Amino acid sequence: MQEFLGEARFSQALAHSLVPTYDLLSEDIHVFDSAQCTLDTGDDILMRHVVRGATAAPTYFDPFVIGPPISDHKRVLVDGGLYANNPSMLALTLVARHYADRDVLVVSLGTGRAPAEAVSEDGQDWGWRGGRSRSFTSSPTAQTRPLIWNFSISSDRSATSGSRLIFPRNATSTTRRRRHSRI
Repeated sequence: MQEFLGEARFSQALAHSLVPTYDLLSEDIHVFDSAQCTLDTGDDILMRHVVRGATAAPTYFDPFVIGPPISDHKRVLVDGGLYANNPSMLALTLVARHYADRDVLVVSLGTGRAPAEAVSEDGQDWGWRGGRSRSFTSSPTAQTRPLIWNFSISSDRSATSGSRLIFPRNATSTTRRRRHSRI
């Protein structure tokens, strides 16, 4: 990341950017907002630190700890996907707050879809342990996949549904046309 982002600060983003993270220390979400960073220089950290914190996926990477001298605020950051797997609603909130009078195009880039897991007709084979159809000797991945998949897909579909309500396809008003696209 040093090679690509160097010493660039988050306030220097070329477009207004939001990056969701989860702060283990405060047990709350923290959204880095490039425009807000120009107002609160204590949160204007290096882009590579924002990226590192926002991509600290549990079980893959250690949390990223920031604090003085990197930031005025001490935080223990992990992957923002724990909160906002599809951060479209964060973008739409930003649009409503700062750009309500403008023509807007929200482009949400995803990493694809997880393959659907077959669930029995009685629904007893989903959840933390995979329900009654899986034994305790199954691998941890097999035991948790259905529950994790359901949380992930539910978060994504909730954001997509909210986006469609706010920006219906081909919606127009007398002053602007709002659009949303999930890719």
